[in-house]
Amino acid sequence: QAVHRGKQTRQSVDKTRRVKAAFDAFDADGSGELEVDELREVMAHLGLELTKGEFDHYAAALMEDYDTDNSGSLDFWEFEKFYEQCLASDDLRAAYANELDAAVKGVVSGALSNVLEQHEMENAALKIQAVHRGKQARKQLQERREMEAAAVKIQAVHRGKKAREVYEQEKAELNAAALKIQAVHRGKQTRQSVDKTRRVKAAFDAFDADGSGELEVDELREVMAHLGLELTKGEFDHYAAALMEDYDTDNSGSLDFWEFEKFYEQCLASDDLRAAYANELDAAVKGVVSGALSNVIERRQKEDEEEMEGAALKIQA
Repeated sequence: QAVHRGKQTRQSVDKTRRVKAAFDAFDADGSGELEVDELREVMAHLGLELTKGEFDHYAAALMEDYDTDNSGSLDFWEFEKFYEQCLASDDLRAAYANELDAAVKGVVSGALSNVLEQHEMENAALKIQAVHRGKQARKQLQERREMEAAAVKIQAVHRGKKAREVYEQEKAELNAAALKIQAVHRGKQTRQSVDKTRRVKAAFDAFDADGSGELEVDELREVMAHLGLELTKGEFDHYAAALMEDYDTDNSGSLDFWEFEKFYEQCLASDDLRAAYANELDAAVKGVVSGALSNVIERRQKEDEEEMEGAALKIQA
C-alpha cells in the first residue's frame, strides 16, 4: 500500500512542479496571473512568430477556452489545464505548434484575398472619377460644381457600403479563426482521452484471461509476470490483499475497468513507471519475508528459553 500511495503522491508532486516551473517562466511580472501580453512567451516557446493581429486572434480564442472565471488572465489552475493539453511533452508542443500555425495561415490567406479585392475596387473608382472630371472640365462652372457635389454624395454611399462589407468580412474571418483555434484545443483534448483509454483497455484485456470484464485475484499473477517478478504463494497473497485494499473501491473482490485504470495510470502506464514499481514492490516483498523470518527465529529462541527454565525448576524440585 505504501508503494502504491507513495507513487501516486510523487507523480502528483512531480507534475505540479513541472507545471509551476512553466507558469513561473511565462509570468514575467510575478503577479501569479498570466496576462494576455505574457502569452507571447508561449508563442516564443513554440517557435512561432505572429503579427499583432494574429496574436490578438489567438489570445482571444485561448482565453475563451481556458479563462473559466473570465478574469482576462490565466491563474495557475487554468494554466495547468492548458499545459496538460498542449505543452506537457515535446510531442504535444510540436503537434500544437503545427495545428496553430495552420489555423493562423488560413486567417492570413483570407485577409490577403480581401486586400487584393479592395485594391481592384479602388482602381475602378479612380477610373470612374477620371471620366467624371474630364466631362466636368468641358461644362459650365456651375454644372461642374453640381456634378462634383453629386459625385461626392455617390462616393460617400459607395465607400460607406464598402466599409460595411469589409467590416462584415473581417468579423466573419475573426470568428472563423477563433473557431479553428478552439478546434485545435478541443480536438487535442479528445484525442488524448481516446488514446489513453485504448492503451488501458488493451492492458486490461490482456490480463483478463477469462474475459469476464473483471480482474480476479488469480489474474493479478499476470501483472507480476508483466513486471518480471516471481512471488511465492504467501508473498503474492500479501501483495494481492494490499492492492485490492487500495484499488477495489466497491469491495467486490475484483477490479473492474475503471478501478484498473487508476492502478494502470499510477504503476504501469510507461516503461519508467513499470520499472520503478517493480523495484519498489520487490524491495517491499523482501522486507516482508525478512521480517517474517526474524519473527520465526525470535519465537523459537523464546520457546527454548522457556523449556530450559522448566527443566531447571524440575531439577530444583
